[in-house]
Amino acid sequence: MRPTKNHLLIKLVSFDETGRKISIPCSFSYSPAQVYENGYDESILIINGFKIAYIPVQAGLRGDANGDNNLTAGDAAYIAKMLAHQKKEELPAWADYNQDGKITAGDAAAIALSCK
Repeated sequence: MRPTKNHLLIKLVSFDETGRKISIPCSFSYSPAQVYENGYDESILIINGFKIAYIPVQAGLRGDANGDNNLTAGDAAYIAKMLAHQKKEELPAWADYNQDGKITAGDAAAIALSCK
């Protein structure tokens, strides 16, 4: 399967009955960036050319913690405020600006530095 302009190519990894690792080529109809840019709310999982499932996707501008579709110092301040009030779980996943898998003061600092 060749990736096209609209497909994100990935491989699922599984194991056969003997324990041998096998790869299954698959793709999603839209990459996370395309989902965000086009305002879509789902992507389609495609395995061996067959549409398998519709996958709901929540995507936003990386670092846009306050949801105004702009990356500003206000996002850094909002992250800092939410962390100070121990409300990290209320922040959107895309508030993880440095993409380390955690939303921390480091994300707020990185956003603030990028907005100079």
